[in-house]
Amino acid sequence: MEIIAYQEAFHSSLFELIRSHIRQVPPFIELKYEEFLHMLHQPGHMTDQWYGVAEQDLKTFMVLKEGELIAAAQLSFPLSSDEEQHNTLEHTADLLWIVGDSKYLDEVKVFYKHLNQIVLENGCQSIHISRNPFGAGWAGIPDCWPHLLEAVQSVGSNEVELWECYWLDEPLNRRALPIGYNVELTNNLQELQLHFELFLDDDMIGEIDVWTPSTIASSLTEIGYAAMEWIEVSEEHRGQGIGHAMVSCMYDRCIELGLKRFILWTDTPEMKRLAIKTGFREGPVFHWITTQIEESIHLTAEVQND
Repeated sequence: MEIIAYQEAFHSSLFELIRSHIRQVPPFIELKYEEFLHMLHQPGHMTDQWYGVAEQDLKTFMVLKEGELIAAAQLSFPLSSDEEQHNTLEHTADLLWIVGDSKYLDEVKVFYKHLNQIVLENGCQSIHISRNPFGAGWAGIPDCWPHLLEAVQSVGSNEVELWECYWLDEPLNRRALPIGYNVELTNNLQELQLHFELFLDDDMIGEIDVWTPSTIASSLTEIGYAAMEWIEVSEEHRGQGIGHAMVSCMYDRCIELGLKRFILWTDTPEMKRLAIKTGFREGPVFHWITTQIEESIHLTAEVQND
């Protein structure tokens, strides 16, 4: 087993390894080779347009076994020109993506421990698994990649948030808005966002944010993909089916704009119930993990001493 810095000679092998993972996650797209290359070198193609371009130092690593690519990952380290600001930042590196052949679980575990050491050597004390640039805007590791979850969790000292995924690729179960309610769209395509607001007479009582992919994500744009990232109804108006009706209005407007397939994430029981009522199907659970490196190295050492 050999861990090396990224080399272009392994473009095709890396593409196939990444594509084999992405096709398991809603909306089950097949990456194209050209967009893979763009995303590899521009991993912030979605988040930069949502939150602004952040300076970062990218490092990509691969694992070879008998000359065959079996795992790879990309890290992003924060950069700051303001020394005082840099000193106050939480020293966290982002793990943008990690892939690995499930047949080589032990090697993938060793690889993740090696990434821990690299992060430590670059002045950071933790690794945060952020949005995957090859996916549909989701963050973390889905449970349909159990080998990667096991590898990441093998170092111990992980903080985890669980977000359930729901997806829709067929007509929504609609519900009509009662008289007096109205849904309006604020369209800001420069930020790739569709913002819907629900009104009762002149009072805004609900909202939905829908995000569309960047132009680099051509496979997603071609299938008419969008992500529902925020759904909220004022507490006093809940339990009346208003959220369901608001989603129905949003869906009809999105269909007019050519958006046909949807995905949403949630960690609340209310949103789970709404997703099921409107016809979304349950997908994988995403694990948002932050590894505290100093603690994990200490734990690993204790195990070895035992």
